[in-house]
Formats: sequence, structure tokens, C-alpha cells
Amino acid sequence: MDVKPNLGKPSYLSKEPLAMGAAATWLTFEAMQEVERPNAEGEWEYFRSSRRVAWKTGTSFGFRDAWAVGVSPRYAVGIWVGNADGEGRPGLMGVLSAAPVLFDVFSRLPQENRWFSTPYDDMTKVSVCKESGYRNLAICPVDTIWAPRSGLKADACPYHQLVHLDPSRQWQVNSDCESPSRIIHEPWMVLPPLEEYYYKSLNPILDRCRPCAKTACPLPDKSS
Repeated sequence: MDVKPNLGKPSYLSKEPLAMGAAATWLTFEAMQEVERPNAEGEWEYFRSSRRVAWKTGTSFGFRDAWAVGVSPRYAVGIWVGNADGEGRPGLMGVLSAAPVLFDVFSRLPQENRWFSTPYDDMTKVSVCKESGYRNLAICPVDTIWAPRSGLKADACPYHQLVHLDPSRQWQVNSDCESPSRIIHEPWMVLPPLEEYYYKSLNPILDRCRPCAKTACPLPDKSS
């Protein structure tokens, strides 16, 4: 590390912004724990052992090599698996080849009884849309989470919109075919088709079809 004085201060005390703040780093490590781990038979199971490890794997194009890296408060372990001549081999993947070795190494290291401290001084409580994770609109179901202070600048939810329904909630209508006093305005989460197909299998809230427009009440063309 270059520690030559720079205006009376070491260069590592530069005021240049960090690539990731303490809160973003801590939240990344939290997410990197919430993954499946390989067991001794090479299969996968979801569990948290007594050792907390934030970890990630990778596989090169053509299966030439694979790697796994894990971090705990005291240790950083990196595992590389491959052929010295760079020849690829089918099935040489990080999750199957390197990750089991990574956790075997961690199992042989002295136990730790702590995790990285939560950097509350770099975090703030933020209200978000409970279903999309974006900053909430007035029509979104709301949740409150701890997030980096920069999260206050995040975009508002682009998916929730008001759907105007008839009293039976079976059809979309507008004032051309339904009395305004009878129209029910209901928030609805509307995703692009590809995202909707994926998230329907994970989120029951999306397992309902948005009502179609009533035949005598065509919806306005938003493309014009």
C-alpha cells in the first residue's frame, strides 16, 4: 500500500468516495449467506451451520477452471480448481468442484462466535414497496427496512398502478361505461411478461389475473 504523504496525509486517507460503503458491503455479505451450500455428497441443501460465511463461486467459459471465495470476520478463503494447461473439462463448475473444498477448509479452521457488526451509522430506515422492493408509492403496500443512506435516492416503484374495476371486480372499466361513483379503484402490481412468468411461481400475490376490459368499455390505447 502506498503510504507516501499527500498534503500531509497518507494516500490511503484519500477523500475519494469508496466503491462500496460500509452498509452496502454489510448487506452484500448478508445476502451472500442466504444461499444453498453443498453437502458431503455434492448435493445441495439450504442450511446455516454454526459458522457464518459469505461466499461466491464462479466458472470460466469452457469449464477451464472454477473458483469459490468465502469470507468471515477472521478469515478469507479462496479455492481454485482446474488444469494447469487450461484444458476444459465438462462439469468443472464452482458450485460442484470448488465450493465443497471451501467449506471443508472452513470446517477445519478455529470457530468464530461473531459476525460483522451492523454499520448503523451508514444506514437509515427506509419505507419501501413490500412487493417490489422499490421506494413505495402511495398505493403500494409498505414495509420498512434498514438500507444504505443512498437508498433514499432509489427510484419509486414502477409496477404498481391503479386499476379501475366494476362493482363485481371482474372487469376493468372507465367513466364511459360505468358511473364514476360505482367504479372501484384497486392497486395492482403489473410486471412485464417475462418477469411476471418467473415471479408468479414465487409470489402468490401475482397468481391472480388482472381483469380484462369490459367489452363495451375499451381501455384507452397507451401507445398513442
